[in-house]
Amino acid sequence: MLPFISAWAKRFFTRHPELRRRKAGWNSSVCSPAEILEARSLLSITMHSLITNDLPNTKIEYIAANITNTTSNPVTFTASSSDSNVTATVLSGGRSIDFNVTFTNASKQTVTGDIIVRLFEDLAPNTTAHIASLAQSGFYDGLRFHRVIPGFVSQGGDPTGTGSGGSGSGGTVSPISDEFSTQLTYTTSGLVGMANSGHDTNDSQIFFTALGTTLANLPQNL
Repeated sequence: MLPFISAWAKRFFTRHPELRRRKAGWNSSVCSPAEILEARSLLSITMHSLITNDLPNTKIEYIAANITNTTSNPVTFTASSSDSNVTATVLSGGRSIDFNVTFTNASKQTVTGDIIVRLFEDLAPNTTAHIASLAQSGFYDGLRFHRVIPGFVSQGGDPTGTGSGGSGSGGTVSPISDEFSTQLTYTTSGLVGMANSGHDTNDSQIFFTALGTTLANLPQNL
């Protein structure tokens, strides 16, 4: 499951570096509430410059659309490449999850914004269906990003806030098996994956790869 993520998150962690560290007294609401978005045009946006990565031949890179300014007007995305060996296209269709996130730091400063996660339901049908169901049920409402590591990941989705909980905390939930695809690898920042404790133990915890991290510094095995 990989996202198109709003630049709000990038701006937020850039301007508030103190939230890159685990800090007593801060709270982050993962989604209040989460909304499943059908395929549709996004609002008008201003794009940041994209991170340039050198990719192996035949490697696919999914680039997050960084949304910094919006209006009420719809927008159409186009993509082009100056290299005849590189094909650039814009993904169409598919559903997304809109996580409304609020951060309150130790200084009582509060920032609110949206993180929009694009679901690859054709490549990871069981995983995406599970996460979408949890979001629609309100499971993520009020949960925190309990693990934030600069240059690596931001992880959330654990109701216990310890990294060991999941949607089955206090009950029994069958874990989701791993769904690997050669088309979905960590080639850029702002992507989403499943956080687990081993093979075929996926549940509610998800992580975002660190924003602003180049391919050379991005771990390929998370």
